[in-house]
Amino acid sequence: MEGEENDETRPGADAGKEDARGARARREPTWRSAVAMSAATAVVVAVLLTLISKMPISQALVFAIVLFAVGVPINYYTDRFLYRRRLAMGESESTKKR
Repeated sequence: MEGEENDETRPGADAGKEDARGARARREPTWRSAVAMSAATAVVVAVLLTLISKMPISQALVFAIVLFAVGVPINYYTDRFLYRRRLAMGESESTKKR
């Protein structure tokens, strides 16, 4: 056990994670990603409502549909705002380095 190194102690272990996160952060947001995120959220909420609060499935589905319809634009515009903010911060950091 003394000679073993796990991912946290190995030098450069987070480099792959940071690269993946950085690549994902540099991608421009799309409506498709907003739809996928909202659909996943709506499904999880519908399942939780039926299981935890014992809400009838029909009511949970109506709630999930409304959540999906409202969530798509909210997800897209939030992602777009954060994307533009990251771009602006990246530009300001590159001008500071000069």
